[in-house]
Amino acid sequence: EYTSLRAITTEAQVNLAAVNYHFQSKDALIDAVLERRIGPVTQRRLEMLDAAETVGEASVERILEALFRPVVESGPNLPRLLVRIQYLESQDLFRKIFESYMKQIKGRFFQALRKAVV
Repeated sequence: EYTSLRAITTEAQVNLAAVNYHFQSKDALIDAVLERRIGPVTQRRLEMLDAAETVGEASVERILEALFRPVVESGPNLPRLLVRIQYLESQDLFRKIFESYMKQIKGRFFQALRKAVV
């Protein structure tokens, strides 16, 4: 069973009407929370990849470090949040949200890895 918006607002001790007004839906609320958590990680990933490419051809190790280190450095809360959303909400919602955030970096990292191994 999925977590209700009412349960979320009760736990957070916020007004349900205010949340509905600002986010219109639970999915939009979850997306906003993830943007706040994933946005800085995505930015750091791209900065690290840019730095690796600036000093010459980036090695596979540096590319993978740029992909994974920001997640590790973000602490345990982001992975926990993602796991909770994946298992407590619909798979379609999780897939849609995850793909939208991965789309921002997927092409850049695949291109860098292709270049590094050729």
